[in-house]
Amino acid sequence: PRRNNNFLAFSVLALDDMNIWCGTAGGINRSTDGGVSWVKYNHTNQASPILGNWVISVQQQVYQKPTAGTDSVRRIWTTNWQAEGRDEQYGVSYSDDDGRSWVNLLNGVRAYDFAFRDSIAYIATNHGVFRTSDGGRSFDQVTDIIEPESRRVVASTSFFSTCNIDDTVFVGTADGLAWTVDDPSNPFGSTWEIYRAYQPLSSAAETYAYPNPFSPNAEPVRIHYAVARGGTSTTTGVRIEIFDFGMNRVRTLINQAPRDLNGEYDELWDGTDDAGAVVANGVYFYRVDGGSADPAYGKIIVMQ
Repeated sequence: PRRNNNFLAFSVLALDDMNIWCGTAGGINRSTDGGVSWVKYNHTNQASPILGNWVISVQQQVYQKPTAGTDSVRRIWTTNWQAEGRDEQYGVSYSDDDGRSWVNLLNGVRAYDFAFRDSIAYIATNHGVFRTSDGGRSFDQVTDIIEPESRRVVASTSFFSTCNIDDTVFVGTADGLAWTVDDPSNPFGSTWEIYRAYQPLSSAAETYAYPNPFSPNAEPVRIHYAVARGGTSTTTGVRIEIFDFGMNRVRTLINQAPRDLNGEYDELWDGTDDAGAVVANGVYFYRVDGGSADPAYGKIIVMQ
């Protein structure tokens, strides 16, 4: 006996008691009688099929047509992954005719989730978040998320979830949660707020690095620190240096960078030295100089 991939269900969309969509590892299935009978759409059984048979998300977008009248578009979107067929592709597909034909977009991109606001669709993928307002004829793509005031950075380009509340768009990434405003005065992705979990420090004498050990080929390491409190100034210059096991300096990460005295910060190290070369595996030490307190020291293990 051979496993039937159509029994491996990953997503479901119930529009009402009777209309149900189910995404599996064998395609997408539609029922109009509450699940008594089903029609199956996959990569090979239609003239205009979905990109790939592994459907991990299926969602509906509803919006009014821009022309006069009361007609609305009821669009079904799916994320498509490769299952077993060699000609299947990653990407997304949508249908405006209840699955009889599909439009395929973002070929080769691994997508995870959707959010919708009227005619605008947001797509979370492993290449950032994509935005389209014209059914995929054009896309805006965001891969870099930076919060200028706090200097927080999302170091990953993998976006796993998205949702919106009116014109506020949230994205869940492999490196924290972020949101941005999308309206005529704030182009999508122009400004961000970032939320990340971390262990607070009790004083500027403490610091830690994570993930630790880390592999420069996979991700950067974050050096978490706080600057000394006190004095009349509200900011101070911070210097962070990285040394090898013999205490030879291999990288000056920041030098007299201005930081507020009332916050904690992360600085990213990508595992390279001052010449841009990736350092060898081993133990490295770092020193944080900032404010009036003594320097804080930490250890990082590089493991490729």
